[in-house]
Amino acid sequence: MTADFQKQNRQHGDSFEQRVLSHLQKLHGKDAVINSQVAMPDIGINLDFQVIGKECIEAKAGERKNDGHTRTCSMKKAIANGALLHAVHPDLKYVIYFERPPKPNKSCDQMLKAAIKAGFVSEARYADELNI
Repeated sequence: MTADFQKQNRQHGDSFEQRVLSHLQKLHGKDAVINSQVAMPDIGINLDFQVIGKECIEAKAGERKNDGHTRTCSMKKAIANGALLHAVHPDLKYVIYFERPPKPNKSCDQMLKAAIKAGFVSEARYADELNI
């Protein structure tokens, strides 16, 4: 019998995505078309959500054992998706949802600031600040 060590993290991530989806529905209104698990084969990435005509979204739940903060490898992947999206579709807005802001002056904080400055990430939204 094999233990599924990622089961709790996967459940936590799925729950976070549902919270983000609810927030997107409230933010953009009932008429918004929101697609989930969006494949973008022209650049080889998948996004968690796309609000048609408005924004592309990645939802990054933090690790439960890390007080909800995002791991650096997750931050790098989210930023890489944004860079690829920006390179091919520079007009699309790319937003990353996190549970909470990165720890100040730590690597995730510095990476995110650089990605926003470079235009790879349009905006970061934090669930704890949005009460979602």
